[in-house]
Amino acid sequence: MGLRLSHKLLLWVTCFMIIGIGAVIFYSVFHNSKLIANRGIDEAEFSAAMAFEALYTSMSLGGDREGNRSVVKRLAALSGMEEIRIIHGRPIDMQFGIDEDEMAQDDFDRTALDGVKVKNIERDGWKRTARFVKPVFAKEICKKCHIVETGEVLGAISIKIPLQKYDNELVTSAMHLIMIGAAILGATIIFSIIFIMRVIVKPMRRFQRTAQAIGEGDRSVQVDGHSALEINALADEFNRMAGKLQGFSKELEGKVQERTKELAGEIEERKRAEETIRHMAYHDPLTELPNRLLLADRLNQILARGRWHGKEAAVIYLDFDGFKVVNDTLGHPAGDEILKEMAERLEKSLRSGDTVARQGGDEFIILLQDVGKIDNVTKVVKKIFSALDSSFTIDGREITMTASLGISIYPDDGEDVETLLKNADIAMYQAKAEGRNNYKFFTPAMNEKAFKRLELERRLRRAVEREEFLLYYQPEVDIKTGEVIGMEALLRWQNPELGIISPSEFIPVAEDTGLIIPIGEWVLHAACRQNKAWQSMGLKPLVIAVNISMRQFKQTNFLGNIMKVLDETGLSPEFLELELTESIIMEDAESVIGILNKLKAIGVRLAIDDFGTGYSSLEYLKRMPIDKIKIAQSFVRSITTDENDMALATTIIRIGHSMKMSVIAEGVETIEQFKLLRSLHCDMIQGYLIARPAPEAGIELFLGKELSLDISCY
Repeated sequence: MGLRLSHKLLLWVTCFMIIGIGAVIFYSVFHNSKLIANRGIDEAEFSAAMAFEALYTSMSLGGDREGNRSVVKRLAALSGMEEIRIIHGRPIDMQFGIDEDEMAQDDFDRTALDGVKVKNIERDGWKRTARFVKPVFAKEICKKCHIVETGEVLGAISIKIPLQKYDNELVTSAMHLIMIGAAILGATIIFSIIFIMRVIVKPMRRFQRTAQAIGEGDRSVQVDGHSALEINALADEFNRMAGKLQGFSKELEGKVQERTKELAGEIEERKRAEETIRHMAYHDPLTELPNRLLLADRLNQILARGRWHGKEAAVIYLDFDGFKVVNDTLGHPAGDEILKEMAERLEKSLRSGDTVARQGGDEFIILLQDVGKIDNVTKVVKKIFSALDSSFTIDGREITMTASLGISIYPDDGEDVETLLKNADIAMYQAKAEGRNNYKFFTPAMNEKAFKRLELERRLRRAVEREEFLLYYQPEVDIKTGEVIGMEALLRWQNPELGIISPSEFIPVAEDTGLIIPIGEWVLHAACRQNKAWQSMGLKPLVIAVNISMRQFKQTNFLGNIMKVLDETGLSPEFLELELTESIIMEDAESVIGILNKLKAIGVRLAIDDFGTGYSSLEYLKRMPIDKIKIAQSFVRSITTDENDMALATTIIRIGHSMKMSVIAEGVETIEQFKLLRSLHCDMIQGYLIARPAPEAGIELFLGKELSLDISCY
């Protein structure tokens, strides 16, 4: 450190000295050059004045050309002049003529012939010459020899005097000054070096050695005093600092070690946090499988590899069948456990280079690279179905799940991520439409079907705006008396272009898009209004049954909507029956019980539709204010031919009666079904055997003839 500081100080001193001495030398040379130059010019001008006087006298007194030349030669030899020229003017030219070398040569000569004296310093490289040009005026005596007037310019005298000796004198003076400056500069540098070494470098080296010793752990060293007061004071302060450092050293070392351990822990924790964040960004939090972001990245890599090597790849879109029912009945925690176990099973079913990712909800995406033959894809699909063969055990319950799979192949079914996923999704929905628990490879025809669904959605939205819906009604009959005691309102869509569209076609679309809410509200208004109209016609009051969707029931203002409809239509609450599915009543059962109790409190009747097809809990069922349960048509259809269906129907009737609920069987189409249900003590029936669903006009004719049916023949 001391050496570096000394170098800087020496450099600064040297620079300042060079600048100062250089400035002095420059000024001295410049000043001397002016003095010497002026002296040379003055002496040259003095010599020229003497020559002018002699020549002027010769010319003005009428000296001839040869005489003047003789005078010029003698003057040049005596005074060391470089050139003396006599320039004859116009009067002399007119009389005698002139030689060519005596003509005016430049502007200075011509200026002199105009009667003006000229002085100039000329340069030829480093050689300087003083030139003087002076006019010669005619005197009275000149008239004797020339035809001139007194005062007229006879000619001019041009004299050049070299200044070489003065330039040499200037160079010699400058060299002396430079030598003196260099000597002073050298002496100053030597003195500065000695001063810096003694006053700065040596003390700084001692400081350096002491600081180095302290840095190596020796806190006992001291800096020796110095004659310089500043350095001595610095040494004292340095020694006091070293003493304090010695006292703080151990404490500081302890704190540093402690903080180092803390920092190491913090760094490790931060690394773990960053790794966790990175993992969360690209993985599903529930199953730990890759999420959509990582799925897209891996699929892009697989497609790039396929393009480069000409390999095929496959995208499999998996969706559980009826998974919503599991969530609705057993709760979301149970559904999450199934998803996690399914993720593990899928990973075990795949090859090492393949990927399984969770798309969302109960949907999984499987990526197969380098599939080669289609048979290889089929083998993987069969492994996936084998993984689903084993039931899932959740809270001691055995749950069997099925899935529908859609498959798209690169590059036949798409060459980018979006297209392959979309086509695999379309194929999966086709598998569901064909019975579920199945798989389908994508075909262009499926894409056309997807477009048809989009077109159906567009038409359905327009139908909601234009109210293109109408209600059909089907009677509900007391199985003992044959009395019509109620009607079920059934929705139909009457499209101006397509005609009557079955609910099985558009209700799923309405559920998916949320259009079921405005459609359901319209059905509720129309059914209540029609029932009130029948009562106003004098017909016997009947209970009108309306199906309620999950989305409708989950609305926060559902109870208020029911009361509003009853108020607007004027229908008494006891003539309205709401049909709910098992999935609705088991979704957050405690909350549902509260809503059902409020509906029951205002007088609305409650029924469970398609009882036995879901996962109803008898524990919750006995706490719900249900008035009626419906045996699903799927059980009634084969009740006379299938012992299991008959056993299920018998059990449902007994459960309903034991809980003081009435039981109705829907889909009754044959006398045999009717007789068997009556023997099982079912309370009511509904189906084609009694009447087909009909619009309000047909039902009014039916009700107008008789309000009870003769069932004695049955």
